[in-house]
Amino acid sequence: MRDEAIAAIKWLVHFVTVGKWRFDGTPITKQWQMTRDVYFRIEEAWTFAPTNSEEKPVAFLEELYRQRVIYKGVEHYDVREKCYKLPATSFYGKIMQRVGEVETPQ
Repeated sequence: MRDEAIAAIKWLVHFVTVGKWRFDGTPITKQWQMTRDVYFRIEEAWTFAPTNSEEKPVAFLEELYRQRVIYKGVEHYDVREKCYKLPATSFYGKIMQRVGEVETPQ
């Protein structure tokens, strides 16, 4: 998963003091300065390739965001900003509820 890979890289950068890193994840350093070899290698990854690149099922959220920015940018608070924020956040929440959902056998 992307977030786990990023966390592993950040852990290496923080806890393994090395000046620079190569693109393959190995440190650029003199061998005698390190007590052990340290590297990070991604051996497998899943990628998403849409079947129809023209289909944009959540494109309407862009217009909601633009409208929200208008009302959020005013000098005095405008409650209409919430009318654009809440549908977008609830939409996101419903999508995330479905991630990892397991169908129970009948």
